[in-house]
Amino acid sequence: HKFNTFLKIHVPCFRLDPISALLISLFGVFYFYDVKAPFMISRCMPYFIFYSMGYLTGRHILSLIDMEHGIKTSRQLGLCGLTVFILCWFIKSAYNLNHFLGALVSYAEIFAFILLMIYLLKYSYKLPFLRFLHFYGVNSYIVLGMHEIILTIYLICYTNLFGLPGISGGIIILILTTSTLWPVIQILNKLCPQLIGKNELWK
Repeated sequence: HKFNTFLKIHVPCFRLDPISALLISLFGVFYFYDVKAPFMISRCMPYFIFYSMGYLTGRHILSLIDMEHGIKTSRQLGLCGLTVFILCWFIKSAYNLNHFLGALVSYAEIFAFILLMIYLLKYSYKLPFLRFLHFYGVNSYIVLGMHEIILTIYLICYTNLFGLPGISGGIIILILTTSTLWPVIQILNKLCPQLIGKNELWK
């Protein structure tokens, strides 16, 4: 919020909104993704829109899901997400889209999938065999930042030993990655909470 306010004051033309976030993300998809850049900036740009939308609308969406605006509105939002997800999946399966349209459909599909996952986890994580999901949910910064590093290491090892993973291999790698994230989360929470969004970085 402070950073956005600073930019609005000192750079009058700047305004963080879904359109600018989408343009930045699309630029990352088409022109910057394979460019070598420090801190993996080029790889992060295509996903900038998800963080921006979470920052701009996340709390409002969660309030809708929590039925603060009525159960009917919550159900309509959930059905809308399911419809968009199925529609995007059908379009991608039935039509050979160009790179630009394919990217837009993929963005819509991922947004709908995230929405459906929020609904699923909200109403199912209290089940005994799904309680571990709450732990990963409250530590999502670490999961997002570390999962690909751990996943890549296991994928390289598995491929060298057994070849490209199929469904069973993918499940094994998923379990190994998730299991490894558990101690990593515990260590980072203890050693550097400021760098993973748990405490104020500057005081």
